[in-house]
Amino acid sequence: MACLRSTWRRKSSRQLAVPLLIIEEECQELPNDKTAGKHTRQLLFSEAISQSHPMASPAAPVASGPKASTNDALSDNAMECILQEIAAVGRRLEDKGSKITDLSMASHSIRSDIASFHDKVTNFYHRLTEVGSQLSVLPERDLELQFLHAKLTDLEDRSRRDNVFFFGIPECKEGINIRAYLKHLLPELTGLTFSPALKFQRAHRISPKQSQESPAPSSLVSYATSRHARLLWRSKAHGPYRMERFDVRMAADFSCEKTTRRGEGSWPSACS
Repeated sequence: MACLRSTWRRKSSRQLAVPLLIIEEECQELPNDKTAGKHTRQLLFSEAISQSHPMASPAAPVASGPKASTNDALSDNAMECILQEIAAVGRRLEDKGSKITDLSMASHSIRSDIASFHDKVTNFYHRLTEVGSQLSVLPERDLELQFLHAKLTDLEDRSRRDNVFFFGIPECKEGINIRAYLKHLLPELTGLTFSPALKFQRAHRISPKQSQESPAPSSLVSYATSRHARLLWRSKAHGPYRMERFDVRMAADFSCEKTTRRGEGSWPSACS
């Protein structure tokens, strides 16, 4: 009598479980057999395998014994190595990703700096162009400045032509009334007697009071004398007039530039 017994056998960790149907039957002595007893046959039903696992291929003969254990151990080691390699690759990819992010941020910063530098260069170019256009008209402006300076000097000389400059009068010698003192001094400087008497609009010192030992006392300037040209001519013809330890002289009140050009720059008060 035969009995049926189904069991599952796993070939390896990477193989599917294969259902086997073991048929045990007792039989008598079969013809042409030398021994009689219990014979066990294992029948593999491909139909059952395909129904339970459609993707599985027909199972190969199952290995058993020490060889199967060795194959399982090698398969586990290979899987562990593969997992370790995958983890290492993941770490390297993560590191590369962080570096790419840093490079992207640095690239953005560099682009911003380049844009700012481009704006500065453009601004500098515009300013340089403007300066170049201004330099092109500089010679013309220089000629205009020289003309205006000459005109200003001429106007200054014209405004001073009625003035007489006195140099060398000691400090405080004139007292309180400077105009009265000049009326008394002019006959001595020129050797002339004035009738009617000279009239001065005003007279004043042109520099602060200096010490008595100063070699160049501050000067006096009288404004709007009516006959200053004759006074100057007579003063030069009469010669220097000595007052105490100084020589008193008279000169026309010109601008500083004209006084220097005429060689009278030794009279510093004329350039005031």
